[in-house]
Amino acid sequence: MHGQELQPVSKNWVVIKGNDATQNGSVDLDRADLIRLGKKPVLRRNFGFMSMLGFSCTVLTTWEASLNLFQLGFDNGGPAGLLYGFIIVWAGTAAVFASLSELASMAPTAGGQYHWVSMLAPHHSRKFFSYVTGWLTAWGWQANVASVSYISGTLVQGLITMTHPSYDPKPWHAVLLFWAAVSFAVFVNTVIGRLLPRVEGLILVVHILGFFAVILPLIFFGRHQDASKVFGTAFPFLGADGAIHMSEEIHNAALVVPRSIMVSIFINGALGFAVLLVTLFSLNDVEKALKTTTNYPYMQVFVDSTGSVAGATAMAGIVDPRTALPIRSILFTMLISIILSLVVLGSSTAFNDLVGVTVAGLNSSYLIASGLLLYRRCTGGIVPRHMSLASDDSDDAKLVYGPWYIPGMYGIVVNAFACVYLIILIFFCMWPSELPVTAESMNYTALVTAAVIAFSTGYYYFWARRIYTGPVVEIN
Repeated sequence: MHGQELQPVSKNWVVIKGNDATQNGSVDLDRADLIRLGKKPVLRRNFGFMSMLGFSCTVLTTWEASLNLFQLGFDNGGPAGLLYGFIIVWAGTAAVFASLSELASMAPTAGGQYHWVSMLAPHHSRKFFSYVTGWLTAWGWQANVASVSYISGTLVQGLITMTHPSYDPKPWHAVLLFWAAVSFAVFVNTVIGRLLPRVEGLILVVHILGFFAVILPLIFFGRHQDASKVFGTAFPFLGADGAIHMSEEIHNAALVVPRSIMVSIFINGALGFAVLLVTLFSLNDVEKALKTTTNYPYMQVFVDSTGSVAGATAMAGIVDPRTALPIRSILFTMLISIILSLVVLGSSTAFNDLVGVTVAGLNSSYLIASGLLLYRRCTGGIVPRHMSLASDDSDDAKLVYGPWYIPGMYGIVVNAFACVYLIILIFFCMWPSELPVTAESMNYTALVTAAVIAFSTGYYYFWARRIYTGPVVEIN
């Protein structure tokens, strides 16, 4: 690429000329990739593969989330349904993030889904789909911050209840603990933000060692069921795209982002499946565990297995170590989360439905991007990196695969499976988790998601379409 130009892939994606892509006499591929996408390189690239692997693993926190959401899966499928469902979700998630990883390698930008949709969609619908996708992604992540903070607060309440049975948990207690969790996340992202790569590496160590600290006592001290009861009686990967939105802070992002995502899916899936399996084998008194006053059945399993409240508290205290540098964006996210937390004072059910849009919103953004990738792939709109492109500034100019992609028919199969899986996932996340359905148990995720789409669509046609042009082009 010395002294030559990279041809544009459409009129919205700019040309890299000679010295723009070089630094100190060598090619800076990260800088070149951003300039090609019309972005000005301004962020420090502090993250490498290990720190991003730590980031990806701890954003997913699959084995911790599997325990926190244990009762939901158990109620809807029993032990076998929980395990086999986990395997299906693991496979589907791997396909989804393999597709997104291809896009991250093609266009390693922090914009992620909204940028890729603008890049992949036909010219006449590019702005609209990009705008709606941006709304779904932003709302999904905002709701995710609120839901994780709420779970963190109720986990602390559960630990207090387990160690002090006379404690009477109140909704406002959970709200205050919610605020504490959000405040801690803000502290990590602002005061010690420059140390975040090291923090993520440290959390990866805690994530792995914490798994063994939980699973080994269950194996050695717990009383175990027959395998037939676990396997014969007839969810937890979300947020892996967090690494994608850090692309502009990562060395060699076109390769490191896909690799860190896929390795984290494998590691977290293996840990999640193992902890579910061991917990189910250690679940002897189902009714006692499901009716525990802590509201988290796994805490009762820990107590029963170790015979010690102190030991169970230490094990449960490891769970969910997730911590989430633009100051204004961080503070705005904190403000929205605090406002959402007030819903808990009226109804925890309403809050759960509100943040349920995390699943619907993020997965809808994945579906739009993956579907357009499949469309482009099947219509020959993407060519391998080694093939030279004729100079073409038209809207139909072909896209170029990044250094990480799934070749040929394998890529089509993976993309198609990802789309089918996402459609099924989004459909079922809209349904109530129990029957009969009452006002309290009704799932309003569909209503909230539809409201987000309706608002973003209406705002787009009444105002935003006049000023929104797609991903910001900072370099011409």
